[in-house]
Amino acid sequence: MQLVTRILLLYLAFVFCDASSIRDFLLGQYEDVIEHPFYMTRSQPPERKPDRFISNESRQPGSKRRNYYYEDIPKTPYPSNTQPSHRTTMPITPMKDPESNPNNIKYRHRLQSSKSVVAGLDHLRPIDERFCLSPLLLTNTTMSSPVQCARTCRPGDRRICYYHFIVEYYQVNGFACRLCIPNATNHFCSNCQCVPADGIERSAPVVNRQLPGPSIEVCKDDHVVIDVENHMSGSSLSIHWHGMFQRGSQHYDGVPYVTQCPITGGNAFRYQWSASNPGTHFWHAHTGLQKMDGVFGSIVVRQPPEYDPHGHLYDYDLSTHVLIMNDWMHKQGVDYFPGRRLSEVGQFPNNILINGKGRYTDPKTGMVTNTTLEVIDVEPGKRYRMRLINAFCTVCPGMFTIQNHKITIIATDGLDIEPKTVDSVTSFAGERYDFILHANQSVGTYWIQVRGMGGCSETRVQQLAMLRYKGASKKPQLQAPAYNEGLPQGLVLNALNATCEVPLDDTICVSNLESKAEIDKRILKKEPDMKFYLPVGFQQYTLQEVFEPNHYRRFMVAAGRATINGLMDGISFKFPPSPPLSQPMDIPDNQYCNRSTIPDNCEGGVCTCTHKLDIPLNAIVEILLVDELQATNLSHPLHMHGHAFYVMGMGRAVNKSVTSINWEIVREMDEHDLVNRCFDKPVRKDTIVIPYNGYVVLRFRATNPGYWLFHCHFIYHQMVGMEVLLKVGDQEDIPPIPKNFPKCGQYYPDIGYNMYPSLSEKTLPE
Repeated sequence: MQLVTRILLLYLAFVFCDASSIRDFLLGQYEDVIEHPFYMTRSQPPERKPDRFISNESRQPGSKRRNYYYEDIPKTPYPSNTQPSHRTTMPITPMKDPESNPNNIKYRHRLQSSKSVVAGLDHLRPIDERFCLSPLLLTNTTMSSPVQCARTCRPGDRRICYYHFIVEYYQVNGFACRLCIPNATNHFCSNCQCVPADGIERSAPVVNRQLPGPSIEVCKDDHVVIDVENHMSGSSLSIHWHGMFQRGSQHYDGVPYVTQCPITGGNAFRYQWSASNPGTHFWHAHTGLQKMDGVFGSIVVRQPPEYDPHGHLYDYDLSTHVLIMNDWMHKQGVDYFPGRRLSEVGQFPNNILINGKGRYTDPKTGMVTNTTLEVIDVEPGKRYRMRLINAFCTVCPGMFTIQNHKITIIATDGLDIEPKTVDSVTSFAGERYDFILHANQSVGTYWIQVRGMGGCSETRVQQLAMLRYKGASKKPQLQAPAYNEGLPQGLVLNALNATCEVPLDDTICVSNLESKAEIDKRILKKEPDMKFYLPVGFQQYTLQEVFEPNHYRRFMVAAGRATINGLMDGISFKFPPSPPLSQPMDIPDNQYCNRSTIPDNCEGGVCTCTHKLDIPLNAIVEILLVDELQATNLSHPLHMHGHAFYVMGMGRAVNKSVTSINWEIVREMDEHDLVNRCFDKPVRKDTIVIPYNGYVVLRFRATNPGYWLFHCHFIYHQMVGMEVLLKVGDQEDIPPIPKNFPKCGQYYPDIGYNMYPSLSEKTLPE
């Protein structure tokens, strides 16, 4: 009777369900028949790994090694009265009405048509998953591998997604490249340990011998677990999950000496968080200059197509269409910090990489490396959602253009907007843009060009990739575009130095974008609960001030050989000795300061302290950022941890005779209602650029308690203190400290003689 029932259910599944549902049905209902904990493709399971591949240590995933922090992974991150439907899928919960989600209001009519969207790896050729299976995955059948988690999302299909990061110093274009050249786009794991970059040999810290590092692609509400092992002797490390708000997982935001202690060489740390906010994000090192050198990778959090307000606009949302671009140096980033005096002054990149690939043209000889370019494959007539991530670290923004193709922007920093069609987009460090590309041109291969703007325009730094239609030749017919004779930029989103006070024919400012989601009405009230004016700039030192004997002022050497220190509101940020999130009692009382508590005796007129702003939980906060640096072609991108904010407006001084703006001028403008503010569907972001010699107005509701960094995403500016700490709520509002959470701090014991008996004073056995 039981066999007949099973056959009947299987027949009904084939009649009424799609392939993925049948797979889930088989794996879930017939675990006693199908013994395999993993499957190599989306349609068939692989053989179980032989025991000889499992070490004795890996058989005990719960065991703890010395100095390793591995918090227990919950068997399920969901209520205990529910049980997983199968090994890799979390409990199915009733599907919420789309209208109960503010992102999905008025989209009920699209639920059926949008289900045809294919995402992740679902349509690709079979993926060899062996290289993604760590020892813990081989022994823990409740977790899913990186390949399994990169999927088309379905309501109720929640998983525990496990990743294992090994961070080490490694060769770029080294000996491994004699054996193989990686051909995968957007790696989850790799069977080739060659890191070619642009063909110039150097040393770099990388994750799992990949550049960029492993991609994290999950579905909304998946539980994400990442074990990070630091194999860099003498270097500490932490990883920040840029764009993830960490609600309920504040201790895993990844900021050293704010939310955790850094992971020292030879040690490990387990991060885990819920993928609660869908969108395009990325992860990167938040220690020193490691992000500049290659410790970064993409994060994509998808949602079921029927919940996506833009789901009707595209057919595919593929893993191979995630584009992460980064600026690249041919030496380690620390070689340019604090900076040089005679040659290579400043901190400018030698090149740009697209998904870790590119070619380099020597400016002296004209010789070009023969490394491969990134290729994005499409089919004629199809519509694709593509995800552009700017992982730059230096002061250069990047302008992205695709030959003969317009792009429709549908999201920024993971948050949906009303679609805007443009020809090019300029993105700054930390920003992300999702766009729709309609493959509606003649079958062919087209150039993709990324040009470094601002400070990179003098060195003409750029990189190319290719958009290739199915059936097209391998190379474009058009000659490769040069920097000065590049692809037509047309209508540009977020152009450098754009004037946003008045509409322009060739530019759309970020402040002109409109949010797709319903907006919190309290955000739109005339006056916020709290208001901060935060000017951004530098303190320039004389050589006598920098090198005064017995004084050790922090500085960097910028272009023009100026010795400077970074400031926000006149304060240069200094990290505390211990994380205030987990060790608040270990922070000295005089560690913190802000404008109202600046001591009178600040050294050299600049205070260096832990700059902290206290914000009550649930308050409506307005921040007016002001560019007091006024450097031509230099606009600072600021990123906020823990929250996204609404961009209420941006602009410059109303009085055109004012050539140098400052925060007092902006405050006076504000008092006379002369500051630009838009209360009609303002766009929401987590990274914003301050216009050159201008201001930007941000608002957010402080709903996420904790300690959140707000900083310039130019990494060298952050190194010299251009950041501030936002404390939201009180200590009792913050979730409990995880069990056995690591501690760190300063050690100054009392000085005294004979603290321990000498060996000669002890009674020794005869």
